[in-house]
Amino acid sequence: MQAIQYEFLNDRDLDRMSKIVDYMPWLDQFYALQGLGQRIHLIKNSSAYAKKDNIYLTRAGRIISTSGGISPLKDVSSLDIRNLDP
Repeated sequence: MQAIQYEFLNDRDLDRMSKIVDYMPWLDQFYALQGLGQRIHLIKNSSAYAKKDNIYLTRAGRIISTSGGISPLKDVSSLDIRNLDP
């Protein structure tokens, strides 16, 4: 699972959404978010140990979750990544 997660860090859509989202057309953002959602579902479904996966895209202001889909990240300043469950 860790190897898959580390490989996911090199994902093209994840890289674009975390760096250049401000310059992406909304349709490209939509497709990138959809692709990321599909890929985290693959990670979740690849192991019985993975219960819930989340991607926090602070620059895009979105959370992609296997349990809740794509939702807005309401308050980025209160998100303490150090305290998230690994």
